[in-house]
Amino acid sequence: MKKEGEGQGSYVFRVREDTRRYVQDLLNENDRLRRLVAGLESDKGRLLSEKMSLQEKVLALREELDRIYHEQTDLRRQLADVEASNQKYSHQYVEVESQNNNLANLYVASYQLHGTLDRAEVVTAIKEIVINLIGSEELAIYEMSPDNTALRLAGWFGIDPATYGTVAVGSGIIGKTVATGEIWLPGKGMDLQPAPRESNLSVCIPLKLEDRVIGALAVFRLLPQKSGFEAIDYELFNLLATHAATALYLSRLHAESGRGEAGALTALRGEAALNPSPERCRGDQDPEDPRQEEVRRVRRASRRSAPRGLDRIQDPWIGSKPLRSAPSFLDRI
Repeated sequence: MKKEGEGQGSYVFRVREDTRRYVQDLLNENDRLRRLVAGLESDKGRLLSEKMSLQEKVLALREELDRIYHEQTDLRRQLADVEASNQKYSHQYVEVESQNNNLANLYVASYQLHGTLDRAEVVTAIKEIVINLIGSEELAIYEMSPDNTALRLAGWFGIDPATYGTVAVGSGIIGKTVATGEIWLPGKGMDLQPAPRESNLSVCIPLKLEDRVIGALAVFRLLPQKSGFEAIDYELFNLLATHAATALYLSRLHAESGRGEAGALTALRGEAALNPSPERCRGDQDPEDPRQEEVRRVRRASRRSAPRGLDRIQDPWIGSKPLRSAPSFLDRI
């Protein structure tokens, strides 16, 4: 019995010791877990703090991103404005260059017309303007007959002069254009019935001195690379309508004046040959010779009879302007 009691006491003791160790282990584990929880709580607080800091940084970055986006938008808009301005200035530059070229062409055309009083050179200058500036190698230049009933061919290029030699005023497009004094263009203004020889007519320009028509310029088929007329072409039409007429008229007066003086000199010299005398034989050199005085009188009369209204012309694109580039035919006599 005693051994059984000792055995039970030992068992209880072991149980108690095991229980105490178990409880101690539990307490130790509990302390460890508490420390772990405290560490986790500390880490949680730190992480929350870092999270708040990161959120603030993200918010700041978003604000910076929005600012950069707005700046980029402004820069894109400014760049678009600069590109639009560059395109505008480029177009303006091209327009100015085109206007400068047009003005140069108009100046060259005017200079060619008024740079000579020789009739053949004036006709050649008109041809060159039509060929090189307007773009046609088929043209006819007409002058009015003395009785103002017909147009006579004064110059041509690329056409048959026998076919286009004479045009009655009021006949066909060319004759009606002269009768009205208005520039004719296909599909614009007057709807006129063309004559068979006018089937390829591209433009007909009446040549006018003030309000008087003295001729016409007919331009037929255009060059293949020329699809139609441009703004500069219409300026050239207006220039030719007045300046070509003035140049032709001055060249004709110059030629007639030269023929008149040559006839007077021939008559005086013929009379001197029929009535020889020492003084008359020296008439061409002697300033006191009455026939030399007669020649000078004829020249003065020619100058007095010259038209004085040709030093100014009316031009639609430059208005009323002195014709300074056109030398007076009297200066060449």
